[in-house]
This record gives sequence, C-alpha cells and structure tokens, in this order.
Amino acid sequence: MRGWSVKDKAGIVGQAAAGDESSSMGGETSGPAFAEKAFGAAADPCGAWPTLNQAEADQIAKARLNAAALKFVTGEGVCLGRTDLRAGVVVDLQTGSKSFSGPYYVTGAEHRYSDEHGYLTYFTVRRNAS
Repeated sequence: MRGWSVKDKAGIVGQAAAGDESSSMGGETSGPAFAEKAFGAAADPCGAWPTLNQAEADQIAKARLNAAALKFVTGEGVCLGRTDLRAGVVVDLQTGSKSFSGPYYVTGAEHRYSDEHGYLTYFTVRRNAS
C-alpha cells in the first residue's frame, strides 16, 4: 500500500505478508503462504486509498491481503433447504478430505422450491486456507 503523508510530506508504504492473515479458518496452510512457497514473494502495490499515517497504511495492506486470501479455496453446493444458510455466515463443511474440510465463509445463498425437488438451498463459499 503506497500513500502520501501531507503532514510529513513523505511517502508511506504499508506492507502485509503471509502470516498477517486474521485467521486460517482451521486450515494448516494459508493461501498467501501456499502461493509464496509455490511462486515466491509477490508484490501488489496499490495507492487508491489516502492514508494519514504508517499504521493506517499497514492496516489497509492487511485488509487487502485478507480479501485476496479469502479467494484461495472457493466452492458451491446444494443442500436440503435451510433458512439459516445465508451470505455472511460461517458453515462447517465436511468434504471427505482433511485439507478441505472445515469452516467456510458463505458468500451467497439462493433458496428455491419446486414441485419436483422440494425446498433446496444453493450456496457459494470461500476459505483462505487448506
């Protein structure tokens, strides 16, 4: 995160790296750590947000890292209708694989009813670690 301090008339560089994620959602390896091991360190410079100080620049960089990490594992599914399944909740999915079982953040849910299938809920999820 690159910014400019008007008060100090100096550049501000906020940084975040693998390990700065807010949570691993029960996984062993976070998305950023997995990508860094596979491809090496990467930079994603941005300067779209004005910053007042170093701490704020670091928080913006960490927020961008967390947003990117949450796209590491994505999925979609369908289950018998559940009114409590909606965007913003965390669900525990058991996939049959230790690496991919655990908590997932629900990004969308659609509730459908048909005469043929009854009440079903279609959902999309994300996770930041495996």
